[in-house]
Amino acid sequence: MNLEQKALEFFAFLEENYYLKRDLSSVQKCLSDHISWIGTGVNEVCSNLEEAEQALANEVKEYSGTFTISDSDVNYIELSSNLCVIFGSLIVTPQSIDLAEENLRFSVVLKDMDDEMQVEHIHFSHPDLIQGEDSYFTPKSRMNNCSNLQEKVDIRRRQLEILTKNIPGGAHQCLDDASLTILSMSDGFLNMVGYTREEIKTLFDDKFMNLIYPEDRAKVLHDIQAHEPDKSELELEYRLYHKTAQPIWILDKCRRVQSDGKYTFYCILIEITDRKREQEALRLSLERYQVVINQTTDIVFEWDVLNNTLVFSNNFTKKFGYDAISSEISSRLILTDNIHPSDKKSLSTVMRQCLSGVPYTETELRIKKESGSYLWCRIRVTTQFNDYKQPIKAIGIIVDINDEKKQKQKLLDQAQRDPLTGLYNKAAICSVIESCIKDNTDNVHQALLILDIDYFKNINDTYGHLTGDRVLSEVAKALKNATRSTDFVGRIGGDEFIVFLPEVTTTDAVIKKADTILNEIRKLRPFATENHLTCSIGISITSSPETNYTDLYQQADEALYTKKSEGREWTDAQINSFKLTANVLSTFLVQHRTLQYIERLTKDKQSN
Repeated sequence: MNLEQKALEFFAFLEENYYLKRDLSSVQKCLSDHISWIGTGVNEVCSNLEEAEQALANEVKEYSGTFTISDSDVNYIELSSNLCVIFGSLIVTPQSIDLAEENLRFSVVLKDMDDEMQVEHIHFSHPDLIQGEDSYFTPKSRMNNCSNLQEKVDIRRRQLEILTKNIPGGAHQCLDDASLTILSMSDGFLNMVGYTREEIKTLFDDKFMNLIYPEDRAKVLHDIQAHEPDKSELELEYRLYHKTAQPIWILDKCRRVQSDGKYTFYCILIEITDRKREQEALRLSLERYQVVINQTTDIVFEWDVLNNTLVFSNNFTKKFGYDAISSEISSRLILTDNIHPSDKKSLSTVMRQCLSGVPYTETELRIKKESGSYLWCRIRVTTQFNDYKQPIKAIGIIVDINDEKKQKQKLLDQAQRDPLTGLYNKAAICSVIESCIKDNTDNVHQALLILDIDYFKNINDTYGHLTGDRVLSEVAKALKNATRSTDFVGRIGGDEFIVFLPEVTTTDAVIKKADTILNEIRKLRPFATENHLTCSIGISITSSPETNYTDLYQQADEALYTKKSEGREWTDAQINSFKLTANVLSTFLVQHRTLQYIERLTKDKQSN
């Protein structure tokens, strides 16, 4: 609701309670502490709240009845962003037959205090009952009972002075001519410009245009000439000379009035120098902000929480190749496929934190480029609040950290990978398996396979360590070929490897996977002969998140080495044959306890 609507509604409330309901206590609550009140009676002049309250009390004593309003003409003038004048005429009739109908003219100065309106000044008057309606002069015959008319006029003049002194700024009247010749000036106007009446006449020839700064005169004249005569109000902003030689900015709210065939302006002037300085400081600040945005490669954004809109700097389109979502942010941003599916939770968390009043937050996520690839970005967000500590905006920056992420991932890979085979090293594969077991809250079957190359020491002794390293690298490639992208493969030392299957459906699937691994290794031909490599495998299976890596590893390790020692009884001739031909038979060994567990699972499934 704008100031005019608020003021008119508030004046209607005053009319109702003062005349129709006679609820003067409600009227009293609306008065400013420094209220000034000029009524129609000789003694009805108040200059503060205490006097006004006493006047209302005396008025009720004299007449406590109500009134009816037979005619009302209400007009509005805005003085400033929170100050206005309501003026016009009223015809009111009291219930008492002993009291006469009143034909009133009024003006009320109202101040908007954000959550309420207050009355700063009230002025009531009667049209001149002595002077004839169509006459410009008063005959002596009409003055028989008006010997004190001059005294009343003096009182009214003093009351008018009180009114003009209570208006912030100043007022003046001037002709609608090229020079805006001054006809009258208020003391407030003179105080505002610092000159006396005599100095205005001497220095500026009583021409208001001469008081206006030369750079602003053409615009003022243009606005006046463009103003339609039937439009009552004109608002101007310009600079005036001040006696201190420093110009002052003025907000001029003027009204063009025709009288005796001539147009004159009635103007209320309010100094807005401080406001103009603040506007200029804000303009420069925004200009600096724009310069910084244009020079940085980072992307700046502003989320308007109240309007649910999002604005990005131009760098967004340059970086990603398309325009970002700008409206209905709270619902659309999370659903867009421009954010990597795995990172939408992070984005949702940041938005929720801003809305809950967290002053600062940040996260890292991936944003899609026009090409379809994703770019790692770091998002930093600062929340802005209103006077009630409610979040209204979130200002942030998007930083490209894709190269940084690649470098970190490279360093992480170097720390986690075995330099010879490129597989996970012992520490990394252990950590990965521990995490998978703990996250297995759905009791999915998981399997751990340990394998080593049969008689690898003899390979090193026979062909040398370079050949041994080459064999290890080829075995690593075979393991990668035999496993899924969701499986984990590592080298835990020497010729010993580990394969972890985080999700298997049946024990048969585990055995099938082990058989696939054996077949892949059989395909290897690392020597000059046609002989192939063989390996031994130990398996352990779990479905409980309470299982730990050490126990699972120990079961598979026992399956490997216990059964290996039991099942691999080589004769000297066979060993010599291996040394000559590197021909090793394949063995597949499973721990006895694991076999019992597999058999039990099979029976349970059959019974179900």
